[in-house]
Amino acid sequence: MELLVIEVSIDRNFGTEPKEVALSFDESLQFPRIILSEQATNDLKDFFNTIFDCIIENEKMIEFKLCDEKSDMFKEVAEDIVTQLNSELKQSEENFEEFIELKNK
Repeated sequence: MELLVIEVSIDRNFGTEPKEVALSFDESLQFPRIILSEQATNDLKDFFNTIFDCIIENEKMIEFKLCDEKSDMFKEVAEDIVTQLNSELKQSEENFEEFIELKNK
């Protein structure tokens, strides 16, 4: 399956109250941000739904690529998240291919 690489950046908004750290994705794909500084996980549900829809609609697998020049704990956390996401997507590639095949019937 063809691969779509999506750039991920870290938004560090320390000048706002409450302070916020979030992962942002290529705006053209309209992925919701993942807010790392909150305990609520509602944004993750929306994010995974968007991943599923994007893969099925575009018929392309997704790979996330972290683009961040800083060296701090937020980058380390983001790297772990991106690595885990890419691993889970790779493991699910056959399932996505089956969904696409069913969609095209």
